[in-house]
Amino acid sequence: VKRTLIFEKAVSSTRLAPTFIAATLTETMRMLEREGLDVTKLDEETLTEVFLIIDSGRAAKEALPDMLRALLLGEASNVQEAVEKLGLTTISDEQLERIVEEVMKEYKEVIEERGPRAFGLLMGRVMDRVRGSVDGSKVSKVVRRKLDEIGKKT
Repeated sequence: VKRTLIFEKAVSSTRLAPTFIAATLTETMRMLEREGLDVTKLDEETLTEVFLIIDSGRAAKEALPDMLRALLLGEASNVQEAVEKLGLTTISDEQLERIVEEVMKEYKEVIEERGPRAFGLLMGRVMDRVRGSVDGSKVSKVVRRKLDEIGKKT
């Protein structure tokens, strides 16, 4: 598969960062090859569909390697099936808010002790729960906003 053509098509047909697309077509493919998978099975149509699904918000960027792995291992016959089988459907803003609030309750003492420096810990715990279902940058914004709200109350 001509990766340059796939890159150009993905850049022109999505709002995804060109660096993300390039990293997928190089680093992610190398990683999958090191796992012993034959990435040449991923044709232009499949890769373009993966980028379109991520661009539409139906799956998070972090889920991309798992989607490709499922396709290469024959666990899914198409991209949509990979999304469904991996449970990668995105969660709503309300669900994300609720998860962030639950994690913050669990780590209340840490937040009281560290304040804004608790961000990394909270971010990690939330991502453990939502990885593949919501983009990390969105999680980061919600965690920061919630931490700021707590900071203003004290």
